[in-house]
Amino acid sequence: RDNQLKDFPIPVHCGPSKTCHWLTLVDCAKYLSTKPFSLSSYPVDFVVLSFYKIFGYPTGLGALIIRNESLKLLNKENYFG
Repeated sequence: RDNQLKDFPIPVHCGPSKTCHWLTLVDCAKYLSTKPFSLSSYPVDFVVLSFYKIFGYPTGLGALIIRNESLKLLNKENYFG
């Protein structure tokens, strides 16, 4: 495929920087209902999703996926809502 990010509202552009580190969060709730998303292809720090938007019926479940390198930024070890 020529451009995997063409369906994103705003393309994700990130990479290593020596002067600063921008944290990136992608809300994949709507995107994952129609397309796959590879964390190895897009090095984002956080991905949030809602199973309601993926499967189309209310489940009350969601997820926060955190890159291992970014996990140290959180103070708590368990997050439940």
